[in-house]
Amino acid sequence: MKKSPDLCFNTERRNDRAMTIIERLEYYAISHIGLKRTRNEDAHAVYDSSSMMAGGRKAYLFGVADGMGGHPCGDEASSIACNGLEAFFSGWNDRLDAVESADKLERLAFSIDAQIRRQAAIDTNCEEMGTTLSALLITARYGVTVHVGDSRIYRLRDGSILPLTTDHTFVQEMIDEGELSPEAALQHPLRHLLMQVLGTGDPLDKADTGIIDIAGGDRFLLSSDGLHDLVALETIEKTLADCDNPKKAAELLLQAALQRGGRDNVTAIVVHL
Repeated sequence: MKKSPDLCFNTERRNDRAMTIIERLEYYAISHIGLKRTRNEDAHAVYDSSSMMAGGRKAYLFGVADGMGGHPCGDEASSIACNGLEAFFSGWNDRLDAVESADKLERLAFSIDAQIRRQAAIDTNCEEMGTTLSALLITARYGVTVHVGDSRIYRLRDGSILPLTTDHTFVQEMIDEGELSPEAALQHPLRHLLMQVLGTGDPLDKADTGIIDIAGGDRFLLSSDGLHDLVALETIEKTLADCDNPKKAAELLLQAALQRGGRDNVTAIVVHL
């Protein structure tokens, strides 16, 4: 079978043997209003521990948030969520184990939820504003995810992609209960109905956290649904696998979403270890 051409390549070679995983981490973040929306309600953030702590190995926290469409102040809600992630490294150090870091991230999600609801109470024009949030912590020893809504985190390892989050949507609950097939869910009229978000009038019920191992060569994608709703998983997998440059991978994924209609805001963070 003829091999399809690589989407991109990088001829630069580096001697990585003397570098730790965290030291050779590279990332690129990109966001676009899309072709149908009048404003960008997505937000993204990248923080590293060096600005918050002295000594120790560096750690990174990446986040993507998607303000709820059809609700007021979605852009403000997503900005509050991503700005709120900065507080994670206050009081954090690389001696904390994965469970402790996961607990801290979970508590932070609930704190951000409360902050958004407080802001909505102050500004009546923003009543019921809400947002998704998916965040990825990468340290020298482990990774941690926290997730609310339907933004996603993927990991590519050895050429195979694995979702690290599960959507908090009505149709995903139907899939989990065996009432709907994944194929039928793609066309379901309520496929974008969220069951968990940060903000709105009701306090957050749960935030999913996960602990993952990390290895050299791992590649990650954090994306809003404006990307993964339009770009096939096979295309995401091939793009992440073929591109040695995270900037090129992110740009290609954005182009793919726009070529397929760009009906929503599109945000992606690509991380290489």
